[in-house]
Amino acid sequence: MLTDYEAKSEFDENFKYSRDYWAPFQKDAQVYTLAASGYTWSDDERKELIKIGREPLEFNIIRRPLQFFSGYLRDNINQIVYAPVEGSDQLTADQFTKLSYYIWDKGQGYPEFLDASDEAFKSGISLCGIQMDYSKDFVNGDISFYKRTYNSFYLDPTFEKIDLRDCGFGITRDLIGKQYAKQLMPFIDPKAIDELSQGFRDDKFMQYHPEFTTFSRNRKLVAYDQYYRRTTRRRKFLVDMKSSYYRDITDLPEDELDRLKMGITRFDRMKQDPDFDEEDIPNIEIRDIERDYVELNIFLNGERLYCGEDKTGITHTYPFVPLICYMEPSIWMPSQRIQGIPSCTWSLQRQFNKRHMKIIDMMDSDISTGFKYLLGSVPDPTEMQQSGQNKLIGIDPENAPQGLDSVQQLQGGGANPALVEYQQILDQLSLTLSNVNESTLGIDEKGNTQVSGRLAQVRIAQGLRGNRKIFDNIETAQQVLGGLILKTIQNHYPPGKVERILAEQPSDQFYDQ
Repeated sequence: MLTDYEAKSEFDENFKYSRDYWAPFQKDAQVYTLAASGYTWSDDERKELIKIGREPLEFNIIRRPLQFFSGYLRDNINQIVYAPVEGSDQLTADQFTKLSYYIWDKGQGYPEFLDASDEAFKSGISLCGIQMDYSKDFVNGDISFYKRTYNSFYLDPTFEKIDLRDCGFGITRDLIGKQYAKQLMPFIDPKAIDELSQGFRDDKFMQYHPEFTTFSRNRKLVAYDQYYRRTTRRRKFLVDMKSSYYRDITDLPEDELDRLKMGITRFDRMKQDPDFDEEDIPNIEIRDIERDYVELNIFLNGERLYCGEDKTGITHTYPFVPLICYMEPSIWMPSQRIQGIPSCTWSLQRQFNKRHMKIIDMMDSDISTGFKYLLGSVPDPTEMQQSGQNKLIGIDPENAPQGLDSVQQLQGGGANPALVEYQQILDQLSLTLSNVNESTLGIDEKGNTQVSGRLAQVRIAQGLRGNRKIFDNIETAQQVLGGLILKTIQNHYPPGKVERILAEQPSDQFYDQ
């Protein structure tokens, strides 16, 4: 275990390393996320357009494919179902499935997971994880869900797997009140939180929390940092050499370990006795093995107050999972390695808005054109500046040798038909670049509105094959999250709590790891 100074130094070093690497990605992700909300022009571009009297129009054509993906996922979100494996019984699997339904419902699992998916569609990546909520059950806690946007966490830049088995560290930050910090960490002495240094400030997560620059003005807030680091620890296992079954016995009392060793010694003596058949004697060993271990370090205002296991009891991996839209592990450039759907359509939306502004300029020039007239032919020239309908312009016949032709209206050029047609092409491209077309939306290509519901569903399913990778990533993340929930249930839901929820006793294999 690292000392407080060593842990703080490693935390700062890994933060700078990941921040410098992910900075280009976060910059682009911010642009794409803003574009998805209908904010395509930069502040400087807006000022220049307003300066020359042009309105910076924003037509959000990115939101349409994003909402399609979001709506389709909400209509087709999977439920976690556990199946028996390696000799487990169906009763135990059914009990875990029922508990999973209960946890996803009471812990707001589906809203958080779907919102995290929406964030991944926009920026390219987000996190969805589980934590223990002690607000109701202050003894064992309840499983609750949370999400994190792209700019509120850092992962090891070398990770490639959705289950994070190749991720060396993870860093998150929250800006919370002291009372909430005490609620999150009932295992920490409240006096230690009350005695935290005041006026703390640093340069971490400035994009997500720009208010950190004036952080010292609010003394009730604290910076809540979680630093997860992957390492190993030596564990003691009881191993059946015939079946490869093993059990962690590190935490067993010394007297039980001694009895196990005595039993193994007795088996060894029986193997040497010719009266016993060696095949009938269990082949059991005790081995010390280095196992993966994810250590959690919690820093409040830069001071480490906790080091150990995550309170979910998950030690072999992280208590969260990344939701990824597009990822190219072979590309080391962070801005191209992970991308969301708007990365394909951001340039198109800018061109769409630029061309539409030009069309409006042409239409305005046609509407706002004036008149040309012979000097003196109109007694009151201000009459030619009238707006609206029923304009009345008086012409003096004595000073108008050409009669009514002495006053002629100036005609604008009008909108270019080719430009209008190009706008329609751009609008269709907003769907094409997102691998969405009218068939995917359930619309008949020939404009036939009389289409059966079954046929529309088939067309949608076939059209989504081009985006199957996105939904595979989401499903994989949900499966990994389901495994984390199962582990946490075994760690924090005692038999009495399970019986209260299911109205039945947990099975004999319920707590087998």
